[in-house]
Amino acid sequence: MFSFENKIPLGVFAGVSSNLIRNVFGFILYYFDYKEHTIWEFATSAVVAKNKTGEISALIIGAFNDFAIASIVGIITVYFIYFTGKDNFILKGFIVGSAAWMLIFIPVTQLEISRIQPESISSNIIYLLGHLFLGILTSIIIVQLGKKALKKES
Repeated sequence: MFSFENKIPLGVFAGVSSNLIRNVFGFILYYFDYKEHTIWEFATSAVVAKNKTGEISALIIGAFNDFAIASIVGIITVYFIYFTGKDNFILKGFIVGSAAWMLIFIPVTQLEISRIQPESISSNIIYLLGHLFLGILTSIIIVQLGKKALKKES
């Protein structure tokens, strides 16, 4: 099986691929009206007027922001697992996903950096679960594809 040798590309790959899967589920839930906004609308509303967040050009900005943050979360997860070991990696992914929720999503929406906010409790639960899923799946990918990158040098 393929194994990344470098931590940064491993983190970017794990974050982006996990985010792709999370976004597929997110768009399905959005399509069926289980949540009011896509994560890309939140990500773009920090720099684009609220009434324009659904436009294609704005969603491209939102997608870039979303995947850039997912890459950073992936890199953080790689180093978290590298320095603390691979044991309990799913719990570590849960912790990173929780941190992304509490340190990124909540402040961005509640400090009105984002011009839109989730309205319903069910939407908030879906966004929370998405962040937890992102962290857990990212950690799984890192452990599976990072055997070389996670090996400590003596």
